[in-house]
Amino acid sequence: MSARLFSEKSTVFHALLGIGVFFSISAIGELAGIALVDVPAMFMVALLITLYILSARKEHKAPYGIVVWGTVFYLALRTKETTLAA
Repeated sequence: MSARLFSEKSTVFHALLGIGVFFSISAIGELAGIALVDVPAMFMVALLITLYILSARKEHKAPYGIVVWGTVFYLALRTKETTLAA
């Protein structure tokens, strides 16, 4: 559903590609090794994508959207820098 928000030219191929990436997440986790440090960063990236999709649904008309997006982007960078493995 959200692929249409990025481009009106999205096809079934793009949907199948997204499903393939979704089901390959476990394989990526096995190959990447210990990703404990990356979990907060991955959460922030997922939050950034969610905010972008919500903004795209409103056709980027919310004036505060860029402030929220920039704040989350800054926090995502800071999270990656300061998170240490136990």
